[in-house]
Amino acid sequence: MHDFEIAYDEATTGLVDCIRFQAQDDWRAAAWLLERTRDDFRKNPRMQREVKDELDRLAIEKAEADVQLTHAKVLALQKTVLDPKDILPVLNAVLEPPKEEE
Repeated sequence: MHDFEIAYDEATTGLVDCIRFQAQDDWRAAAWLLERTRDDFRKNPRMQREVKDELDRLAIEKAEADVQLTHAKVLALQKTVLDPKDILPVLNAVLEPPKEEE
């Protein structure tokens, strides 16, 4: 296993050297290397796994809350005595995304 690690490290060094050499004539090689080795130059900075998992959990929680809210509004509509022609505008208002405050 030790031989593999040595070969792997040597190959990595060789590839980085190749990129550095190409960067002398082509700025894209230097940009490529910077994007992969420096957080300040990343197009999409790495996010800690815990933070991403928490954002995913919150997105799911929000979606579930939206479903519950819609369900509650439907139940409220069912209990309200409305003329059938008045129901469609109310339902459309429920389905419209909230307007952004300016």
